[in-house]
Formats: sequence, C-alpha cells, structure tokens
Amino acid sequence: MNKIINFHDVNKIEWFESVIKILKAKYEFISAEEIGLFLGRNKTLKNTCHVTVDDGDISFYEIIYPVLKKYKIPATIFVSPEAIVKRKNFWFQEIRGFGNNELRSIIASFIGINEERIMNYPVSHLMKMLRISEIWQIIEIYGKKFTNGQKECQNMTVDQLFEIEREGLVAIGAHTLTHPILSNENDDICENEILGSIRQLEELLNHKIDYFAYPNGVPEIDFGDREIQILCSADIKLAFSTETKNLNINDNPQMIPRFGISHGNQIFVQAKLFIGEYWNLFRNIKKKSEKKTRKELKSIIGR
Repeated sequence: MNKIINFHDVNKIEWFESVIKILKAKYEFISAEEIGLFLGRNKTLKNTCHVTVDDGDISFYEIIYPVLKKYKIPATIFVSPEAIVKRKNFWFQEIRGFGNNELRSIIASFIGINEERIMNYPVSHLMKMLRISEIWQIIEIYGKKFTNGQKECQNMTVDQLFEIEREGLVAIGAHTLTHPILSNENDDICENEILGSIRQLEELLNHKIDYFAYPNGVPEIDFGDREIQILCSADIKLAFSTETKNLNINDNPQMIPRFGISHGNQIFVQAKLFIGEYWNLFRNIKKKSEKKTRKELKSIIGR
C-alpha cells in the first residue's frame, strides 16, 4: 500500500516524532517527484509514504521540520505566499479561542437565519459555507464586540521559508492566497486565489511551482472540475486533496488522496493506518461526516 500522510499544525515534537517512527517502521519515505513518476507509470512503488503539511504554521519550522531533518525525510509543505510575506493569519487561525456560541450567533445574524436552526452544527463547518470575504466580515464583527484586534501572525516568516528552500529536503507548493473554500467563490476570485498563489510563490522562490493543495480539500464540496482546469492551465504537476484513501496508479494527478493525522496516541495512529480507506466509514458510525454535515447546512441556509 502507498499512502500520503498530511499534517497541519503540531503542538508537541515528541508526538510528531512518535508518528514518524510508526511510519518509518511500515513504509519507505518518498518525495513528491517520485509520486509523479509513479502516476506517470515511470516508477513502481510498494509500501511507500509521502509526508505533506498544509498551511505553513510556525509549528512546521519549530516542530515538524527538525524531525524531518533528523530522519532525512523528504516532504512537501503547502503555503500561502501572501500569509507569509504580509504576516497574515488564515481565518481559522484567527478564530481560535473565539466563543462558539457568540460566533454562531453572529453567523446566524449575518446570513439572516434563526440561530436555533444552526445551533447543533460546528462553527468551523458553518464558516466553510461562506465566501472568504464574508468570513472576514464576521471575524471583524466578532472582534469589535469581544476582542482587541487581530492576533499575532501564527505562520512562518519569509526567512524561515527561504531556509527550508535552501536545504532542499522539503518541496514547497501553493495553497491559495487566503485559504477560501474554492467552490464557494465566483470564477474570478477562484482563479485569482489559485493562480495568484502560484505566481507569487514562484516570484518569491525564483523557480516554477509544481505542486498545489486544495484548502480543506474534500472533493465535490471544496473543489471540482473548475479548479482542476485552472491548475492544469498553470501546469501544476500534482494537486492534493483530503480524500481518505491509498494512492493508486490510476489516481488523477490533480486530486491526489491523503490521510490526515492531527492527534492521537500510538494505538490510535496505528489503527488509522491499518484501517486505511475504511477509516471514514468506521468513524462515521459515531460521528457524522463533514461532507454530510455541510450538505445538510446547504439545505438549511440555502447555499
């Protein structure tokens, strides 16, 4: 089995190193370039693993990257050049610590719906039903009521990105400009978010960008044919989703699947790897999937 494992922010180096040790015992680590060769039928892969990290949170530089260097593990990180250069947080970083009830109330008022109708839905899923401009309007309203301005930037600096680039272990890919749910945006904004992030990153690093990761990355509800066509026009070699399944020779290079790991002890991580692409079916016995939840929300709020 060949797998791509995805991380976001990580809090403890001991936890991340323990996960890497589990992966190292089961798989051979490969680069993104080798994935491209495999999908192009120019390389055979067996029991391999590629590590990816989304967003460019400072924890990548402080926690994840030192472990990758220690074990000499190739990886790919997906970043927004705008977030790094302009020292901006993504919307989901900005709302950490916000009161869920207060934020839900603002969302209900903003979209003109009775708050009781969305009371039992996660705030994060509600936000993902909105356009990125609306999300930041809601954050601004919350800030005026309950906080004292924007938080300190939680992402890496330009110098840290340059250091990673120079050392050559980690490939750097684009991840849009502001991390919207692309399917919520009109054609012009969608194209600018994708192509703008690729072009800015190419200018920053002074070379072509070959890789991209869709924000949130669930096929059908977060991106579709429109986004794939934009990436093809930019000659992106590999684009990564968050569909939970093993890498297959017949996979579309523009929607490569990944297993997300963000928490859990060794038993939990090993179980998730063992269950593999049946993980979501197993998890959804007790917990409704994000895809199903957001489809319900679409019918409730009319989006």
